[in-house]
Amino acid sequence: NIVAIMSNIQSKIDVNKTINDNLLVQLWSLYEHLIVKKSNDSIKIGDVAKIYSGGTPNTSNPDYWGGDYGWLSSGETRNRFILDTEKTITKAGIANSSTRLANELDTVIASAGQGLTRGQTSILFTKTYVNQSVIVVNSVEQYAYLVFCNLSRRYDELRTLSDSRSIRGSITTKMIADLEMPIVGTDQ
Repeated sequence: NIVAIMSNIQSKIDVNKTINDNLLVQLWSLYEHLIVKKSNDSIKIGDVAKIYSGGTPNTSNPDYWGGDYGWLSSGETRNRFILDTEKTITKAGIANSSTRLANELDTVIASAGQGLTRGQTSILFTKTYVNQSVIVVNSVEQYAYLVFCNLSRRYDELRTLSDSRSIRGSITTKMIADLEMPIVGTDQ
């Protein structure tokens, strides 16, 4: 029966979410133990990453949507680990907008959004184009996971910072670039 099948699928989704949440807590704990507590040095995120945002193709033009290329909106940052996107765009959508490509292992942050969206941070496990309310932190490879761990733990700080420094209450690429994060120094 369809109700039983759907119930089983929802149960599996719930179990997977619990597993992912547990893995994230373990990752944060490991990050805290290995980096934060042992670090005497810090670095600005902008010194180890390119930081940018994207754009949105005209939503009323059907020639721009439903194509072969992933397109990430800020609302999708509710998922810490992004394996796929809810929407896709076409080559024409890419060519006729300011959207930009984000790569696997990039950290993405919702720079704006209603409710709890602004400040949500995720890591990409797919290449995707992004909208204007998504900040991409394209770190040099050895810092990719460290940047994600650091920024994903700073949700409240990001929201407070954006409320105090931005007229519209949005997070800017400059704000992210100026944030410092601990690193293990060369003497460690």
